[in-house]
Amino acid sequence: MKYLIALSLLFSQVSHANDSAAAAATVLLLFGAARGAEHSIYTGRWPDELGDWKSPQTQITAEVVEQCNFLIEGRLMGTNRFNMLMLITKNLEKEVKLKPQDIEFEFESGLVRRGQVDLDTEYTVKKDGKYIIIIPFPRKDDFFNQNKLNVSVPFSAEGKSCNAKLVFDRPQEVKPLLSTYTRMTTVDTELSYGVLANSGNLKKYLGDQSTMFRLQVNLIGQQQHGAYFGFGGTSRYKMEAQDLSDSGLIAFTPTSSLTVFDFGYLYRKILAKKSFLYYRAGIEFSTLYIKDDNYSNLSYRENGLGVHGQLLYSRTFAQIDQGVWMGDYTWNLGLEGHHIFSGDVGNDEFTGSQIGIMGSLTVGI
Repeated sequence: MKYLIALSLLFSQVSHANDSAAAAATVLLLFGAARGAEHSIYTGRWPDELGDWKSPQTQITAEVVEQCNFLIEGRLMGTNRFNMLMLITKNLEKEVKLKPQDIEFEFESGLVRRGQVDLDTEYTVKKDGKYIIIIPFPRKDDFFNQNKLNVSVPFSAEGKSCNAKLVFDRPQEVKPLLSTYTRMTTVDTELSYGVLANSGNLKKYLGDQSTMFRLQVNLIGQQQHGAYFGFGGTSRYKMEAQDLSDSGLIAFTPTSSLTVFDFGYLYRKILAKKSFLYYRAGIEFSTLYIKDDNYSNLSYRENGLGVHGQLLYSRTFAQIDQGVWMGDYTWNLGLEGHHIFSGDVGNDEFTGSQIGIMGSLTVGI
């Protein structure tokens, strides 16, 4: 689980980094932060604070309390997959021992949670020490329909037990944000299959319609914006009778095929807690293969250039947090479009468009 937290933090922070030095510092820092490590210096930018828990006056979620001469500031933050409590601590007088696994979160509904941290973690905060500790919440959807959160931070100072109480109130005049309680993926692997109608000169080589398989990877650093990389292929077949072991079976022989590689911009919109809308647009590189009249030898192999677009509805049907099948599983249905505007076959062109319906299965983390 801590590696998922690190990955989610990493993509979120690299997308916010102001320069290459800040990005490099962010990468090194956050793999430690995901393990609950302590830090006194930070040169990058933390994940965004939860927008609907910010004070309208200060535009931050900060709550500050002093207990047993131990000053604690808490902030509620979030990435695509995790909400987190960031504790900024300052020891004013005595050495303090703090165990993040003892910190409790109590929601308005009465639900009580503990942070997603290692059970054997313990910090010793020395006098005048300043530290930042990241504590992920176990479930992002715990924030659904909640307006108050009580955080209990027990610690000991020279053998004396103390308990700091942080109280977060969500401003009622602020509209709840879907992104606060909706778990989203950061890296997706998507396998698609669909039927496309061909137009233009593509019809000469692929027929009126063709089926397409696609493999695609999505990288989404923020909740809405990201990039994708896709690879797909489609073929035209000739149906003919062949004598296969005297069975008289019908064989389908490929006569031409088109492979495409595309990449571009991805936009994700949250429709509901487990429903999303994706829009993708990018550049496409294609290769057309044509066989000779005997359908045995390659006659032509030509490259083309085009554009790719996709509109996709996505619905999460399973979320698995442990084991080899760990990930968020979604089914998807949408419109797929390709347009090749540059490509030659001998004295002819294989320009044209493909548009149709694609269905897919996505596994993401």
